[in-house]
Amino acid sequence: MPSTELILASLKRVANAWWLLAAIWHLCLAIITGLLIGGNRPSRKLAGVLMSLPVLSASVMAWAGGNPFNGTVFALLTILLVVFSVRLPGRVRIAPLWVLIPGLALTAFGWVYPHFIETSSSFGYLYKAPVGIVPCATLSILVGLTLVLNGLDSRAFALTLGISGLFYGVAGIGRFRVAIDAVLLLGAILLTIRAFRRRRAPEPSATGQVPGRITAFGIGPRLAFSMLPYSVLALGVHIDLPHFGRMTAKSSPVFLVAGAALIAGGILLWALGERVVIRAFRAGRLQTSGIYALVRHPMYSAALIFVIPGVALLLRSWPILSVAAGAYLAFRFLVRREERYLQDKFGQEFTDYRARVNAVVPLPRLVLDPHQKADAGRGRG
Repeated sequence: MPSTELILASLKRVANAWWLLAAIWHLCLAIITGLLIGGNRPSRKLAGVLMSLPVLSASVMAWAGGNPFNGTVFALLTILLVVFSVRLPGRVRIAPLWVLIPGLALTAFGWVYPHFIETSSSFGYLYKAPVGIVPCATLSILVGLTLVLNGLDSRAFALTLGISGLFYGVAGIGRFRVAIDAVLLLGAILLTIRAFRRRRAPEPSATGQVPGRITAFGIGPRLAFSMLPYSVLALGVHIDLPHFGRMTAKSSPVFLVAGAALIAGGILLWALGERVVIRAFRAGRLQTSGIYALVRHPMYSAALIFVIPGVALLLRSWPILSVAAGAYLAFRFLVRREERYLQDKFGQEFTDYRARVNAVVPLPRLVLDPHQKADAGRGRG
C-alpha cells in the first residue's frame, strides 16, 4: 500500500483537478434536498439507488487517482447498496427529531468538507468540497442523508453505510491525522446504533404525499425552503467565481434599470396579491377578482418572474438567474398540492377559474376553443 503522504497527495490532486464533478454532485444533492424539503417522498428503492451513485463516482475517482484499495472498496460498497435498495418497499420517512438534527448537521458537514480543497475563499467549499471524489466527504454526506431518511427503514442499508463510515472515520483520524473525520465517525456510530433499534413499520401510502392543511400562504414557505440549498449554492458560485457566469464584465445602466424595474414590479404584484388573498382565505371564498383575474398565483409570479430575475440583472449573474428557473420547476411540482386543495374546496368554480387564468404568467389567456378548458386540468400557466 502507498505511504500516507502519497495517498494524501493523490487525494488532494484528484479533489482539486475534479472540482467541477464535485460541483455537479452538489447541484444534484441540492435538487434532491429541495425536493425532500418540499414534501416529496420518493420510494426507498429509488432513494437507495440514487445514494449509491456518489459512491460509484468516488470509486472511479479512486481508480483514476491510483488508489486501487479505495476504488475496490467503494465499488463493492456501490454493489451492496444497490442490492439492498432494489427490494425496499414503500416510501422514505423522515427520522425522529433526535436523529434528524445530527443527520442534518452531518449532511451539512459533508457538503462543505474542508479538507484537500484549495480555494480562494470560504465560499468555494459550498460547491468544491470533494463529494463523490474523496471517501470521507462522500460518506459524510451519505451517512447524514441516511440518518435524515430514517435509515431507509433498512437495517442492511444503514449498517453498510455505518460500518463504512466507522472504518474511514477511524482511518482518517488514526492513520491520516485528519481530525475533522471525527465528525464522520460520530455520525457513523449513531447510524450503526440506529440500525439496531426496533423499527416501526412504515405507514402505507398510496401516493407518498405528506398530508397537511393549506394555510393562507399556500406552498410559499415550502417553495422557499425547497430552493434554499440551490440558492446558497448559486450564491456561492457567484461570490467565489466572479468571472464565471457573469452576464457582462462591465456594469451597465441597462442592467441596473431593468433589474430595479423588475424588483419594483414584483413587490407591487406581491402586495396586490397578498392584500386580498388573506381576507379571501379567512372568509372561505375563492379570490378571482383584482390581480387574481390576471394570474392565479401572483405572489409566486412576483418571485419567479420579477424579483429573482431582477436581482440577477442587478448582479449580472447567470447563477442567480438559474435560481428562477429552478424555482419555477419546483413550483410546478409543489403547486399541485395547493390546486388539489382548491379543487376539492371550490369544485367547478375553481375548474372554470383555472380554465381562463394563467398560473404564473400575468397575461390574459385567450380561450380559442372548448378543448382549452380540458387542458386547464393540467395547470398550464
